[in-house]
Amino acid sequence: MANILTAGVSGALGAEVARLLLRRGHQVRGLTRNASRLPNDLALTSTHVGDACVPATLHGAMDGIDIVFSCLGASVSPDASAGRRSYRQVDTPANLALLDEAKRAGVRRFVYVSVFHVQPMRGLAYI
Repeated sequence: MANILTAGVSGALGAEVARLLLRRGHQVRGLTRNASRLPNDLALTSTHVGDACVPATLHGAMDGIDIVFSCLGASVSPDASAGRRSYRQVDTPANLALLDEAKRAGVRRFVYVSVFHVQPMRGLAYI
């Protein structure tokens, strides 16, 4: 079984990915900005608290990791008035920082989850 880091593990998608990986017998380290937001039912092997938009906080997060599964990113909520940051402000720099740390740690595989959308969402700036 693999040692897998799930980035964005305190979000809905990241938590579900981590649960599936754990059920399959993998060792799962979660990357989250806030450990208090982790679901209570999520029995991670370990947790690294860090913010991928602050690359220095990622150092060591991927040591001993075989695969990174990135589920982190800006909210896809179409409500721009909520003060949320955009894809270009979050997803791009955060995932580039994850990639840099993965390279430094010798991670052999990086999985990036992209948006799956319905036709009416195509016109949104995020998509």
